[in-house]
Amino acid sequence: MVFWTIVFFAISFYGIFKGSVFAPSIKTTTKINIEIAEGGDKEKLGIEFLKKGCFPLVMAFVFVIAEIIYLINALSVDPYKYPTIAVILIIIFTFIFAKSKNKKYDDMSKSELEKEKAKLLINKNITIKSFLNAIVWSLYFGYMFYVLVF
Repeated sequence: MVFWTIVFFAISFYGIFKGSVFAPSIKTTTKINIEIAEGGDKEKLGIEFLKKGCFPLVMAFVFVIAEIIYLINALSVDPYKYPTIAVILIIIFTFIFAKSKNKKYDDMSKSELEKEKAKLLINKNITIKSFLNAIVWSLYFGYMFYVLVF
């Protein structure tokens, strides 16, 4: 458990300074979805998605599953339980809000698609939300390292 604590802490700490590890793959996937909505070649873009977007998204899924397993095991180790329960609630709310925020690019007008493209051109991998998220996770994994080692 100490090993995974260090791994997750390192990933979270990296996110404080560089943004989400998965931000580039999310941008690539969004770009491909916009191109498909604009009438691009679906087969060609589908192959590009498999090359550039699918593998990182599968890795993100594996990462989230590993994190959930870690948190379930952390409930038995954490003496206070409140920090672990809080981050489990953060994950649950993140999934709920991410599902409700899912955009349908096929239903967007040309101007809306242009706005989405402009957002992609902004070279910001770190936002206030990702920064605060990385801080919270870094603090949690730092706390868990303290609990496990001392």
